[in-house]
Amino acid sequence: MEKTEPYPRSSHHEKSLPVTHTAGFCYNGKKMKGVSALKKAFAFGCILAAAAYAAGFVLPFGFDGIFGAVTAVLIITAIIVSGLAVSGAEQRANYHSETKEGRHARLKMAAVFFCAALPSAVCLLITLL
Repeated sequence: MEKTEPYPRSSHHEKSLPVTHTAGFCYNGKKMKGVSALKKAFAFGCILAAAAYAAGFVLPFGFDGIFGAVTAVLIITAIIVSGLAVSGAEQRANYHSETKEGRHARLKMAAVFFCAALPSAVCLLITLL
């Protein structure tokens, strides 16, 4: 008895594998566009954390208060920009009313704010420990 496949394979289907994106790279090894924006946001976050550190010497607040305020402002901005601060019905309505490009641009902007918050969040954890 010979095994047969339910669908005939063609060379076209074997060559077109789905490409999945994670962390700025595709599984096929090519670099995605927009990764440089996240790197720039992280660099800006490092500069902002250094400025907050310098402000800690001048201002009467503690280092943890300054780093906490910077982190909170950037993360709250990322939440607002991404649309996570709305109810489920509003998220569903927003999803169906915006274009795919607009949704990707909005989520990319939220990722930029989150990446900018990372250095200050790390500095906050270091000052609290």
